[in-house]
Amino acid sequence: AGPCVHRVTGRIKEALRVQGDAPGCPVEEIPASDVLGLVQVLEREGRRILLDRGAPRLMRTPLARIPGGRRLLRSVGECWLWLDGRRNRDGAELMRIVHLCSPLIDPDSIPALSASGWARLVSVATDHDLAPLLHYQMSRSGVDLPPESARLLKEAYYSAAARHAVLSQGVATVLTAMKDAGVRVMILKGADLAETVYPSPACRPMTDVDLLIHPGDLAVADRTLSGLAYCSVDGCATKIDPFLATSLATLDYRAPDPLLPLIHHHWHLVNTSVPADAYRDHISMDEIWSEALPSELNGTDVLRMAPHHLLVYLCEHALRPAHAMSKPIQVTDLAWAIAATGRDLDWNRVLDAAQ
Repeated sequence: AGPCVHRVTGRIKEALRVQGDAPGCPVEEIPASDVLGLVQVLEREGRRILLDRGAPRLMRTPLARIPGGRRLLRSVGECWLWLDGRRNRDGAELMRIVHLCSPLIDPDSIPALSASGWARLVSVATDHDLAPLLHYQMSRSGVDLPPESARLLKEAYYSAAARHAVLSQGVATVLTAMKDAGVRVMILKGADLAETVYPSPACRPMTDVDLLIHPGDLAVADRTLSGLAYCSVDGCATKIDPFLATSLATLDYRAPDPLLPLIHHHWHLVNTSVPADAYRDHISMDEIWSEALPSELNGTDVLRMAPHHLLVYLCEHALRPAHAMSKPIQVTDLAWAIAATGRDLDWNRVLDAAQ
């Protein structure tokens, strides 16, 4: 009948007791010499599943031969197997999602998944704020998704679109007030990327707005936000000398009105904490301000970082210890920022800024 795959359930001298997984499959005894090999890896829907791990592998260690050792190892192995399986599964799904969310995605490279495969993919994408972008990409590519997965991605996209509309209106109010007060403002990270590099603002969800101001404008900016009912929740602007290289280079402002966005005011791109203290003072904030580009958000004038500064800043921000490139949206930010600048991006300037 040819080779077959059975589980080994026991051993008797030079023979193995084996059994298949089909219902009613009998237990057989075969000579150990008849075994052709050990199955270690399965592939299912593009995912690699390791079989020789967890409890089965631990059972071959010396600890399994002491009294109670097998029971202990079985418990430890099952726990480790669950954790490792979760890590491998989510890691593989994240790699696939990042690929599908690439600005250079080829529709022919989109894998054919089952309904359960798409359900897992959508679940992981939702956990990592990539569901709206995944919806846009699949719609653009003309992929027919299972109905439930398509519904969840569509809901995530339009929910992000509605939230962005509210946030952009709120930040326009803040920017107008800053302009009237004579404060120059540069918009950073998500709020900038959503408007300038992504194909739709809904593709880049965000919960707050990061604004860069000159250190000398901190007091005026604080009074301006106070006039909009904002309150600093992690420090007091009047007790901060923004020209000192302290560990604090940002303040978090919140307003009682839920329609107004959370505002993070920065007067330097990085804080003085490990490892940023090694390079913070080498960053020329005067150069970043002088090379900033005029832009607008919801009809309100604002500045944004030059492309070469933007790429280096996104890398620095993603690799901070608190982030450690753990958020895949930081990878898609870089990919879409590079794609948006295209051939106009001067890579020599990127290298100079990185140095």
